[in-house]
Amino acid sequence: MFRIDDSPWIKGRAQRFESIFQKYEIGRSKQYGAGEIVYSQYEIGDTCYYVKKGRVKVYLIQGDDAGFGSEKILSIHEAGSFFGEASAIDSQPRPCDAVTMMKSELIVLNQREIIRLMQLDSETGLAILQSLTRKIRMLSYQIADMAFSDAEKRIVHILLKLALDFGVNTEKGLDLSVHFSDQELAGIVGVCRVTVTKALNNLKRKGWIEKNYRSIRICAPMELCKYLYDDNSQIFGAMLKTVNG
Repeated sequence: MFRIDDSPWIKGRAQRFESIFQKYEIGRSKQYGAGEIVYSQYEIGDTCYYVKKGRVKVYLIQGDDAGFGSEKILSIHEAGSFFGEASAIDSQPRPCDAVTMMKSELIVLNQREIIRLMQLDSETGLAILQSLTRKIRMLSYQIADMAFSDAEKRIVHILLKLALDFGVNTEKGLDLSVHFSDQELAGIVGVCRVTVTKALNNLKRKGWIEKNYRSIRICAPMELCKYLYDDNSQIFGAMLKTVNG
C-alpha cells in the first residue's frame, strides 16, 4: 500500500517553532553557504538543527581507496523541519553526514535546550520526537523497497511521494515544485545515475512524465500508481484530491 509518511524529502508543516524559540530564548541562529558541511559522520555531537531557511541533505557515503564513493541520501530537509535529533538525545557520534544544498539559516539546539523545551512547550518537544520516529519508520520502508522492489519501481515510488508533498496542479499534470538532478535522485533511491536516467527516459517514452533539466512533470499519476499497486491506484487518487483540494 502507498505510504504517505515515508518520503525522504521532508518539508516543514509547523509554523510556530520559531516564535517558541524566541519566546523562551532557546537556540542560536547560524548561517551556512551552499554546500557547507553541517556535521560529519562519526563526529561527536549533542545538538539538533531546525531549518529556518534553505535546504539540507542528510546522507551516507561509502568511499574507496581512490577517493571516490557512492552516496545514499537518507533525507532532504526543507524549511520548518528538524534533523540531527539522534545525537542530540543520546550524545553518541553522528551516524551520517549533513550538508546544505543552498544558502541556509539553521537554528542550533543543544541537549539542555531540548530538555528545557520539552518542559516548557510539550507540543514542540513532541514534534522533535515525532520527527525522529518518522525517520526510523522511513528508513525501515527504504530498506524494504531496496530489498524487494526493482530500481524503476523504486524511482516511481519516490516520484509519487514527491507528488503528494510537492505536486502543483497544472493543465498538463502535476509539476514538482522541488528540483533535482538525476544524480540527486539516484542518491535518494540508492542506485547509480545511469539507472535513474534510463528509467526516467522510459517513463517519458510512455507519456507518464515530462522531464527537463532539473524539473519533472507527472502527466499520468494514476498510470504510475497502477504500475506499482494495480487495484490500489484509487488510494493514491484519493490522496491527490486531499492534497490538492
